[in-house]
Amino acid sequence: MALLCCGAVVAQAAAAEMRARAGLSRPNAAQTLQQGRIVGGTLTGAGTRTYQVRLYRDSTALACGGTIIADNWVLTAAHCVNNPQTETNRVRAGFTRTSGTGGTYYTVDKIVRHPSADGGIVYDYALLRISGTFASTLERVAIPTADVVQAVGQPGNNVIVSGWGLTSEGGSLSDDLREITIPIVSDATCRQSLGTGASSFDDASMICAGSAGKDSCTGDSGGPMVAAYNNRTWSIGVTSWGPGCARPNTYGIYADTLHVRSWILEQINGASGGTVQTYSNSSPAPIADLGSVTSTIAVSGRTGNAPGNAQISVNITHTYRGDLRIELLAPDGTTYLLKAQSASDGAANVVATYTANLSSEALNGNWRLRVTDAYTGDVGTLNNWSIRF
Repeated sequence: MALLCCGAVVAQAAAAEMRARAGLSRPNAAQTLQQGRIVGGTLTGAGTRTYQVRLYRDSTALACGGTIIADNWVLTAAHCVNNPQTETNRVRAGFTRTSGTGGTYYTVDKIVRHPSADGGIVYDYALLRISGTFASTLERVAIPTADVVQAVGQPGNNVIVSGWGLTSEGGSLSDDLREITIPIVSDATCRQSLGTGASSFDDASMICAGSAGKDSCTGDSGGPMVAAYNNRTWSIGVTSWGPGCARPNTYGIYADTLHVRSWILEQINGASGGTVQTYSNSSPAPIADLGSVTSTIAVSGRTGNAPGNAQISVNITHTYRGDLRIELLAPDGTTYLLKAQSASDGAANVVATYTANLSSEALNGNWRLRVTDAYTGDVGTLNNWSIRF
């Protein structure tokens, strides 16, 4: 297996032939299990999969991707950041075509490899912390709980994998972001497909997925395997390795995100009480005259209570904002008044950020924004809102 953290290795690895790896814990460049690996996919539309990033060394694109999981953290594969000579120092986000000028580069200021990672396929997880904060338009993928994986991460469930990797084994890297929808397969099926290499598959920390003619491929390493559930996108796995690309009766193998959930949360939350994250709901909701509308944001994967200075940003179109009463409802039903109605305020629209002391509230759960039109004569729209804590 080649360690495909940089473009120079891609052609060599794609041309290699698979050998048995029984008992091998660390792959070497002569082997062919393609590390990283999108075949049979479709082009990703602009404005979708905004959680996907690509790793760079200065201005050079590396053959690895990653997933935005917090305001300043990316989840990727450990083997993507294993070579000091080509180690990533930037990530590029908010683009789909590598040859274009779109997207934004963010400087990486910290790399954290899983302590059990060996530079190959074992515990193939790493976290990248950027300086500053990712743009609010970029989606943050959630770290799953056991309940989420039980619902959408079982054999037979479909997941989505994306990247700029080879579009066929031995082929060329894709200039455009591509994606595939593939089913998860059972550990037993996966192990059987690996033959003499089955001893390298770890049931606890790895997941198999794929179908005929559909697979990730060289250059997709570190990228996202995700599933949608309860109006959120969840990280199910990290693209890691596999025998070739889309070979008959073979599957791609991914590092299982749930297996290292605690480690991920410990790293991104830190000892000081947690990395600040922004959660948003951008689905417009009409506000009827003398009516009320409620919009929900689901928060999960966090620990502890909300802070005393949580920020709630609201964007409302309304012809007479004094009509409006705006309240935040915590998961336990406690109501926090953000804005009271005022018959003397005749200005239009509400574009504001409110600060609330939520320190008695647990972070996880369904947070709701309720907007009530208290006076007759005007209507409006709740365009979007977010909560940051």
